[in-house]
Amino acid sequence: MLPSVYIRKFSLVVALAIGAALPSVGHAQTTPAVTRELRHKDPTTATVLGIVFPGGGQIYTERWGKAAGVFGGTLAATGLAINAANNDQHSIESVWVVGAVAIWTYGWVTANSDARRRNAQRLRPVFAPFLDQHNGRMVAGLSLETY
Repeated sequence: MLPSVYIRKFSLVVALAIGAALPSVGHAQTTPAVTRELRHKDPTTATVLGIVFPGGGQIYTERWGKAAGVFGGTLAATGLAINAANNDQHSIESVWVVGAVAIWTYGWVTANSDARRRNAQRLRPVFAPFLDQHNGRMVAGLSLETY
C-alpha cells in the first residue's frame, strides 16, 4: 500500500477519536453519566481483621493468595505444634508456636499496606479504546476509566 493510504487511515482514526471525545455541536447528549462507586478499603479495618483472624486483613483487601498463605501457614504451624506437644517434643513445639505467631503477625502487620496498595491500584486511570454507534454514526475513541 502507498504511504498516503496509511496516513489517511491514521488521520481518520484520529478524527473519529476527537469527534467522539468532543460533544456534538447543537446536540444534547441523552446518555446519562455512568458513575461507579470505588470501594475504599480502610487500612485500620484491615489491620484489626488481621489481628482477629489469620489472613483476615488480606481477605478484606481481596488479596486472596496472600490470605490463603497466611491462613494456611498459621494453621499448618499450629497443627505441627500440637503434634509435637502430643509427642512430648517440647523444644520442637516451641519452634512451631513461634512460627505460627510469626506468620500470623506478618499477616496483620502487612494488612495495612495491602489496603493502601489496593486503594492506589483502584484509583489508577486506565485508557480503554471503544467503538460505538451514536446518532447513526460509528465513533471510535478512548475512554478513561478507574478500576
